[in-house]
Amino acid sequence: NAARNGVLIKGGTALEIAGSLNAIAFDKTGTLTEGKPKVMHVRSLDCTEDELLSIAATIEEYSNHPIAKAITAYAKEHQTAIQSGTDFRAIVGKGAQVTINGETYYAGNKALYEEFGVSLQMWNEPIREMQRIGQTVILVGTNKVILGMI
Repeated sequence: NAARNGVLIKGGTALEIAGSLNAIAFDKTGTLTEGKPKVMHVRSLDCTEDELLSIAATIEEYSNHPIAKAITAYAKEHQTAIQSGTDFRAIVGKGAQVTINGETYYAGNKALYEEFGVSLQMWNEPIREMQRIGQTVILVGTNKVILGMI
């Protein structure tokens, strides 16, 4: 229900701990937002930014998650084609997947790609930098390679 109401919770542990809190102090700019995520950057490696955005939007088109809605809205604003996808599956706490032209693609967090055993070496620094300034990173690719990040 939290996601449907625009509340993003990063991990189950945070939710469990929240039940025993008496107070919360926020000291980071951007921690509290209007609850409407938007795409700030699209960074691709093995494809064009438009191709990356098309794959991501095709995956996220099937999801109600606020970040998914932001990605699909951004794709539509930039007139990026949303492809025909099949076999959508949400991966709880990590992302989502869909099959496009026989290939399964994923949009998700770092933990999802770590689970696949995909090398994150070239992505670790950009991920850290984006997270340092309060942005959520969505990696897009297959279970073998990361094509880019949003």
